[in-house]
Amino acid sequence: MSGSTWRVGVAAIALMLVSAGNLQAATPSSASAKEITPGCLANPLPTTPSGPEVTAEIQRVAGERFRMVIWRRPCSGNDGQLILTFTPLAGSPQICANDMEITQGGVTSDDFFLSTDANGNGATLCGPISAATSVLIREVDGAFNFDDDLAFVFTYEQDSPTPDLMLSVAAYDPSLYPGGGQFRSPSGNLSGSYYDAARPGEGLFIEIGRVGDRRVLFVSWYTYINGMQRWIIGNVDFAADDTSVTVPLLITAGANFGSAFNPADVQYIPWGSATFRFLSCTEISFDWSSNDGESGSYSYVRLVEGLLGVPCQ
Repeated sequence: MSGSTWRVGVAAIALMLVSAGNLQAATPSSASAKEITPGCLANPLPTTPSGPEVTAEIQRVAGERFRMVIWRRPCSGNDGQLILTFTPLAGSPQICANDMEITQGGVTSDDFFLSTDANGNGATLCGPISAATSVLIREVDGAFNFDDDLAFVFTYEQDSPTPDLMLSVAAYDPSLYPGGGQFRSPSGNLSGSYYDAARPGEGLFIEIGRVGDRRVLFVSWYTYINGMQRWIIGNVDFAADDTSVTVPLLITAGANFGSAFNPADVQYIPWGSATFRFLSCTEISFDWSSNDGESGSYSYVRLVEGLLGVPCQ
């Protein structure tokens, strides 16, 4: 870890790690991913919906039940990225695009894949899931130009009950998101403590500042690992116009407390990485992945309303 020695505290509740589910590789067509905005999202795809959403619970076959949420993550301007998040409620539901259709502008298509990659590359989902799993629609019908920012009807072909489930999804409206759907470039007035009220005792401390001419974001994530108090730390330089920042993360070990502390004993162990985005003065989202293959996404809010004497508009 570069720069000064950072001193951080510890957390109070256990971390619930979210696995990415079971994926089966498929071979998408070479058609362009017209409905995926490159660079809008980072891997792993977020699984915590925010903003307007369309939700349904589906039982495709006996013993398999899941929740489906259709939502969007703002990209820039009037562009949002459509996301489908599936969460198992009973059994290990089979999720595959073969059971789905999209209707837009009077045209219906079922020629698409469920991409598990932020840019529409790599493996696609067509198989059982065991944890919350997000996907992007990758249309491959050259005669159907699906625009994920416009209104459409999503149909899920159910075995039971019938008839098929039909969901109307409204057009993307940036005004319904914090900051009008615009991510903020990190600045010092966004520094502070963030947490999720549903996970009290776990949270982030973010500091955004400078070292000489460098812009630096420092993060300490207070949590637990294997039942033990743990903080996960990291810092990285970023550019003035960045609206998302990916931070390499470390854990430390080896040293002792109090008079027995020797800085030479500290070991810095690579843990993984996280990508942070500021939605407003009070809300942050981040997608994380550890080096042992676990990943997830969270949305946090400020622990206090803001920094005293430091306005944030």
